[in-house]
Amino acid sequence: GGAARGARRRGGGRAQGGGRERGAGDVAAGGGGGGGGGGDGGGVAGARADVQPRRDRAALRDSAVGEALRRVVLSLGESSSSQEAVAWLRSIEADGMVDTFGELRPAAECRFTCWDQYKNMRHVNVGRRIDYIYLDRPLFDEAALRGPPLAEAEDAAGALRAATAGGRWAPAPWTGASVLQEAPMTTHDTQFVPPHSGVIYTPPQASDHVAVSLLLRHGAVPAQTLQLDDDTRSCSFRPQRTIASFFGAAPAAKAARRE
Repeated sequence: GGAARGARRRGGGRAQGGGRERGAGDVAAGGGGGGGGGGDGGGVAGARADVQPRRDRAALRDSAVGEALRRVVLSLGESSSSQEAVAWLRSIEADGMVDTFGELRPAAECRFTCWDQYKNMRHVNVGRRIDYIYLDRPLFDEAALRGPPLAEAEDAAGALRAATAGGRWAPAPWTGASVLQEAPMTTHDTQFVPPHSGVIYTPPQASDHVAVSLLLRHGAVPAQTLQLDDDTRSCSFRPQRTIASFFGAAPAAKAARRE
């Protein structure tokens, strides 16, 4: 069995959540014997008959324990991420920066942006929210908008449906060719949603991350014009090198050979 834990901070704005999974693999053993070695093995049959009820009871117990642990973690609001990363995020929040998703969607649960796809974790929605858009407080108060609702409901069940396009993005099989299953374009089109502040669920085939978005009031950020000075142009319009150029000899080496 294994456990996955997460946390959601309402006050600080970061939302993380998780669940706990465990396989209840109870082992039943029995034996039979009789005087002189003539037993009929009835003990084995009795133990086998009891295997499924025991498994059902264990699964029910683990489910209840997992849900209780999840609620405790959510109420504590402590992250299992690197403490250095958590400290840095808290430091910029203390400096006046705002986690836009956490502030605009405080009730959202389990809205992760990254999953371990080697273990098909997206398809049970056990992941982390590690992609953020931060604004300073004055700009947030002036311009940030919630926009339309998130994809699906804001509870944990809705988050799972959003992450998997309602189950239409299938996980990789555990046997054979372990690759993500292709889905029709109509399923992939679920990522195209109206502008909003939230999460944009791109297909699992694209990345183990999904995109985050922020809706700003029109005109809040002045139009930007690219300057055409030489320094800017040399950075912005630098010609792209070809793949073949990375495998050629260095100019100095070529000159040395010619000499």
